[in-house]
Amino acid sequence: MLLSAFHLNANQAVQLLQQTIETYANAKNLGMDIMVHEYDSPLDITGKILGKASVRKQDENYYSSFLGDEMIINKKCCLLIDHADKSITYSDKDNLREKNKMPVLLDSIITPNDSIVLKEIKDGLRHFIIYTKSSYINQTEVYVDDHTHLIKRIIYYYHELSSDESIGAYKIELDYVLTSFSAPAKNCFDESKYIVFKQGKPILQNSYSSYTLTISEPK
Repeated sequence: MLLSAFHLNANQAVQLLQQTIETYANAKNLGMDIMVHEYDSPLDITGKILGKASVRKQDENYYSSFLGDEMIINKKCCLLIDHADKSITYSDKDNLREKNKMPVLLDSIITPNDSIVLKEIKDGLRHFIIYTKSSYINQTEVYVDDHTHLIKRIIYYYHELSSDESIGAYKIELDYVLTSFSAPAKNCFDESKYIVFKQGKPILQNSYSSYTLTISEPK
């Protein structure tokens, strides 16, 4: 099936994309593994693998990892772990400043956009293009399964910026190699691997005593 972009207006395209947002938002359990590739220029057709990102969600519990960074959010706290810098940032459950950094799946892409186009539906995939002028991202392409509404691929194209501002890539490609709605392992949301509480205060586990612990204070 092939559907031309000219058959839909912008509002209809947003409504179709909203189906995908709701599919993820309404999931009690969610697991995703995402392969991330970087391309240096339009002439770079092979790219290079940056690594695999993992996301796990269960109710209000959240876990993500990519390269040397991890994030854990549970009913007790939020932890940001930077293994390269050997640092851990702790926020308690009442401090929403760090929790607000929890990545959303798609709504952050379409909120600041200038325009959304459904380019086509081909081979069972909806191909959306999102154009943005006010961001360092020039264009985002989103490929969504037409039947399950699941994301299969996202491609970010970046503006050409000065050397001081540039992220050093022409585009970043995210391939969703696994999406599961089965219950994830509960220990992935457990903060006790990194910290324990002594008299109500977080301290580092002995195995991470070489790390720096920063406690984010409520504002």
